[in-house]
Amino acid sequence: MAVSLGHDVPSLFEPLALGAVSAPHRVLMTPLTRQRATQPGDVPNDLMRDHYVQRAAAGLIVSEGTQISPEGKGYAGTPGIHSDEQVAGRRRVTDAHTGGGRADRGPAVAHRPGQPRVAARG
Repeated sequence: MAVSLGHDVPSLFEPLALGAVSAPHRVLMTPLTRQRATQPGDVPNDLMRDHYVQRAAAGLIVSEGTQISPEGKGYAGTPGIHSDEQVAGRRRVTDAHTGGGRADRGPAVAHRPGQPRVAARG
């Protein structure tokens, strides 16, 4: 038996406004922890750029958690955005994003793995 959701339920393919961001549809890509940043330095790279370019048609992409400081590093291989080299790598990823989608980086929340003794080991 089919269940009617009513007429007030929007279509998956209708535009979506999320604050200041407008997405062309409601297909969203949530963050994944991929651990593929270039080492040493946790620099976003071409492999990461290609991953997001291949998925650019999503209405909104929230990229993997990104360290905002060295102390926030919780896992090896995660990208950072606290050095000039990391910012340049992130810019290459963002500049390559095409296909009408929108992207933002997800802040990393390391909790226990982000303790100084763990973060220092990389």
